[in-house]
Amino acid sequence: MQQAVAQTAAAKGDWMAMVKAQHLLISKTFEEPLASAERTYVARNRVIDKLGYQLTAPSVAEENVLYPALAMAGMLTEADKLYLDQAHAKVMSTQLELLAKAARPPDKSWVENAQALQAAVRRHAQHG
Repeated sequence: MQQAVAQTAAAKGDWMAMVKAQHLLISKTFEEPLASAERTYVARNRVIDKLGYQLTAPSVAEENVLYPALAMAGMLTEADKLYLDQAHAKVMSTQLELLAKAARPPDKSWVENAQALQAAVRRHAQHG
């Protein structure tokens, strides 16, 4: 997490660098509960709380600055695809939250959905 914060601070107004740093931070948020053999209810909910906050920052920057810039540069298809990726991540995040609330003990479904969301964020970050 410190690396992502340092990268954001060093970006000094570089929107793309800040968004990439946020993507790194989001991806790292998954590491602790997914790497641990003990995926507790508390760990799940801590991840969900962090993700809700962390997904907002890059999405605002992307929606307000990057996607319009791509569209204005004639890259409307790319902007649309990245926006759709982002919308899917929001839906997946909500599904993850609902799964966590539905099953008190961590279950395989939550882990699989968390891994799918992490992979989606990584793919999105690579295309951005």
